[in-house]
Amino acid sequence: MLDAVGGSGTRAQRAIATPAVSALLNNRVWFRALAVAIGACAAAALGEVIYRITRAAGLGPTTNSSYVQFDESLGWSYRPSVRARHQTAEFDVAIEIHSRGFRGPAWPKDSERPRILVLGDSYAFGWGVEFEQSFSGLLQAAHPEWDVRNAAVAGYGADQELLVLRRLRESLRPAVVVCNFCDNDLWESSADEAYGRSKPQFVSLRGDLALRASHVDSSWLQENSMLYAAIRKQAWQTRFESATRDRASEWQMVERLYCAMRDELQGVPLVLVSEEPQWSAFALRERGVVHVDVREALGTVGVPTRFVLDGHWNAAGHAAVAARLGEQLTSVIAAQSK
Repeated sequence: MLDAVGGSGTRAQRAIATPAVSALLNNRVWFRALAVAIGACAAAALGEVIYRITRAAGLGPTTNSSYVQFDESLGWSYRPSVRARHQTAEFDVAIEIHSRGFRGPAWPKDSERPRILVLGDSYAFGWGVEFEQSFSGLLQAAHPEWDVRNAAVAGYGADQELLVLRRLRESLRPAVVVCNFCDNDLWESSADEAYGRSKPQFVSLRGDLALRASHVDSSWLQENSMLYAAIRKQAWQTRFESATRDRASEWQMVERLYCAMRDELQGVPLVLVSEEPQWSAFALRERGVVHVDVREALGTVGVPTRFVLDGHWNAAGHAAVAARLGEQLTSVIAAQSK
């Protein structure tokens, strides 16, 4: 009788204990999951801090989130009124973005001088040199009778440059538009992603250029974590290097984008600056387009015109380009005044 009672009591205790044990085990699982989550967040935060300390200054004007921001129309643009530095083994330069969101001194509100709008990517931006050493800065210093405004953004292709022109043309009313071309404009202008960031893309639609329906996006991590942006850029780089390119169609797209710029300008000259002779033939057959081939100017300086590791024009290169471009712009502006 006692055994029966005792046995019955043991079963009851077990019945009561089982939910408690299960709850305890579940709590332990949640605690462990929480600990893992906290550890992962702490590791990510530590990695972000270390990356910012060791790499932030070396991030360029395409990926440095301290002054590069998401732009739903252009993919990315510069944060207005920001100052930073761009440092590598070859240079250490100031990056100053004015209130309109472009590099250089603030644009004057009113000016009766002929206005020259400069579009382009990192070359026109002045990657690796002080703004005063860029060809835009040198043009302004050499020709105070002009109003030179640089709206170049590192990493832009001809498609984004066309969109910048559409954004600025009405308010600036330039007398001349200068657009700098380099070889990576070919693939950039046919892509919907560059340097780990999504971007706008034009496509051919029934024989005309059409901007694809909005697909430009970003995320909180992309805009706030330099480490995440670097990881995303590296993933993009891997995909890009393994992709097959169609250079013939890339050339056709850039040509069509330049024609669209020319049409947008409605008679205002479009001056292309490059080291690519193919644009000379393009300018000969397309009205309203002038090509400034800077190969000879760069080749006769007598000193290196590029950074050895980086490849962009150095101060001597920009000076050579500014001198050659200044000659051509003088002729173009003089022809307009006749």
